[in-house]
Amino acid sequence: MTDERRQPRLLHAGMEWATPADGVCDFAAAAADGKGGVWLAALAYGPDGRSVRVTRVFGAGAGNQTRLAVAAATGMGPPAVCATADGCAVAVPVEQEGRWRIACFFLGADGVRGASPVFLDAGGSVNCTASVAAIGPDIHAVWQANAGEARAIYWARVTGRGRGEAVRLSAEDFHSQNPAIVDCGGGEGFAAWDSIRGDGADIYGARFSGGAWSGEQRLTADARIERHPCLASHGGAVWMAWQAQAYEGRRINCVTEQRIAAGRLDAGGLTTVAGWFEEVSPEGALLVRPTIALDGAGRLWLAYRRSEGPQKGWRPEVRVHDGRGWSPAMVPTRHAGRWRPVRLLPLGDRGLWLCQCDDLPTTWNEQGIWPEWHSWIEVGACRVEAAFPPAAAATEPLVMPRTSFDLAEKRALCAADLPEQRARVGEADLLVCWGDLHDHTDLSVCDRAKNPPGADLFANERDIERLDFCALTDHGYNMDRAQWTFNSEQTRMYHDPHRFVTFLGQEWTSGVAPPADDGSTNRYGHRNLVFLDPHHPRYYDAHDGDISPADLWAEIGAAEALCIPHQLACWEGKGLHNVPVQWGYVDERMQPVAEICQTRGSYEGLGCPYLSPGATPWAGHFLQDVWQRGLIIGVIASPDHGGGRGKVGVWAASRTRADIFAAIRARHTFGTSGAKMSLLFRSGGAMMGDVAARPPDGPLTFTIDAVCLRPIRELSILRNNEAVFQAGPQQAQCHLTWADADPPRGRLWYYVRMTTAEDEWAWSSPIWFG
Repeated sequence: MTDERRQPRLLHAGMEWATPADGVCDFAAAAADGKGGVWLAALAYGPDGRSVRVTRVFGAGAGNQTRLAVAAATGMGPPAVCATADGCAVAVPVEQEGRWRIACFFLGADGVRGASPVFLDAGGSVNCTASVAAIGPDIHAVWQANAGEARAIYWARVTGRGRGEAVRLSAEDFHSQNPAIVDCGGGEGFAAWDSIRGDGADIYGARFSGGAWSGEQRLTADARIERHPCLASHGGAVWMAWQAQAYEGRRINCVTEQRIAAGRLDAGGLTTVAGWFEEVSPEGALLVRPTIALDGAGRLWLAYRRSEGPQKGWRPEVRVHDGRGWSPAMVPTRHAGRWRPVRLLPLGDRGLWLCQCDDLPTTWNEQGIWPEWHSWIEVGACRVEAAFPPAAAATEPLVMPRTSFDLAEKRALCAADLPEQRARVGEADLLVCWGDLHDHTDLSVCDRAKNPPGADLFANERDIERLDFCALTDHGYNMDRAQWTFNSEQTRMYHDPHRFVTFLGQEWTSGVAPPADDGSTNRYGHRNLVFLDPHHPRYYDAHDGDISPADLWAEIGAAEALCIPHQLACWEGKGLHNVPVQWGYVDERMQPVAEICQTRGSYEGLGCPYLSPGATPWAGHFLQDVWQRGLIIGVIASPDHGGGRGKVGVWAASRTRADIFAAIRARHTFGTSGAKMSLLFRSGGAMMGDVAARPPDGPLTFTIDAVCLRPIRELSILRNNEAVFQAGPQQAQCHLTWADADPPRGRLWYYVRMTTAEDEWAWSSPIWFG
């Protein structure tokens, strides 16, 4: 039987620290200084723009709030804070003139010290996601930067007078991110970060001792994707918490297992408290972003977020291990929030917690963000009461639960290792850029519990599927001004010029415009908006009224944007929610391509291969119908919720926003059902997507160049939607030439459909003649 006396009780009292009058507050941080003061910091968005709000809640100057801002800043990221002997240091990513740097502020009870912040800059265009700690007499900062060929973790000492040299801690050839740092006492420290390397996604770290850093070491080796380390130290021992996730099939951005883990970094490896995965993180529980802390008695404090349901937010929970067992999970506030970490700060027998809360929409019936919506930081204290002395937790070797997840298998499913493909077309040297222009994060209500934050989604696309570009396309009706600003900032923060290109995007989800006079279906259909300018100032909500695509395009005006129809012939909900696209709205510049395939299947034509089971049982809305009507519109594919199914290939002049955007507008594109498969379709000087002059007589000659990692089962050329040529190469690469000896008169369009031995499909944009 359980001895109830061994279960400590947690007492708490919460209050709003950042109120609606402060605007929207997010991403809390906390630290205790050496004079009994506790410092709280949070990112704020209000009428005066982005800033960091800092206040001291105990000690001299308690209650005074300081607003930290940087002149001419166009973006700010989440803050980090650490205590100094008489105040605190705050590090925050700041964007100025297209570059992100870490601005470091030093504060005392009397406010900010120094005329301007000290900037941390390792080079490149992005320095972001900082963590800071006081180690000995100095403040030590770690952050990620894209200065080299891969994102790396850098470290520097910083004071109010300046900074030391930026030193790279992580390996040079692999992307690393999400750094954390902790003071271990005695002038020593420890840093950790996560990195996907080949077929492993693990946590790495290094130790600071004797004034220098050790070499990088791998700390975890589980088969799952391990991310977001959090560190704590007591008596020289270092503890780390992190999340470990997996997904089924190829749905890379649809998490089906979301565990949290924690362990002590011992000489022989990680150890943890007995029964962790039975009592704290059992199978089936979707838990995210753990944070840990150790108090003066050695007790282990743990906080995390638990999903409240597929479309709902995340409930904060706090637990304490007192050396004998875990306390029951305490829910410190009745308000749920987003996935943001719950910050913990032990103070004697109490624990201070900070938690982001908001009243985000949790069902499809709550369409749009209402004016009263707000996000705030709630702060409270927990106290442990027990009838026995506290002690440090005994540990045993960490053994992760068994899993069938295999990252190498996932990478093979999407053909991530397909070599770069280049070709000379006319006078242009082109390369295939692979991308995803339709995917959702936790901002969208549809499957919020399983869709990752934007930073994780970008890393999945870049490091697992090895894509070249990506857009986040969360629903406009789930946005407000602050969420759009955040979406825009993270898009710019994860852009690596010439290596990984990010586009600002959203989904314009028209499923509620009432039926036309015939009363058959709701109107217009779903479209994704992709903007060339990552600072585009506003989002567009299809639920704001009876807005047609033409009205939308008029609102966008002269801004460079792509409007991409998707779920073209969708009949889920019988046309009252996911409605088929109405094709009476035509703009070849604004709407140059459409999504032939996504996670639901293909919308090529009625009865086509890989047809979406939820498609209309009649013709009229498919791409073949559109071409039959005379519309000039090219082909892409992208996955929608969950990722994995659907990719777009773009023959572009370079791996840049401008060139990829221009190539999509020119329809030099193709789509696949999920795996990378290179496809180039040409006729004379024309390539797929072009409208070509037709010779007065004689044959039309076409060439197909295809490269896959699996044998190509069949290649077909379709003329005016009918197959006129077929070949079965039965090899992974082929070059084919075919001539249409006697093409009929009138309008003609030709495109290619390809399938592999493993039932992966690809479709080219057509070439039009006439």
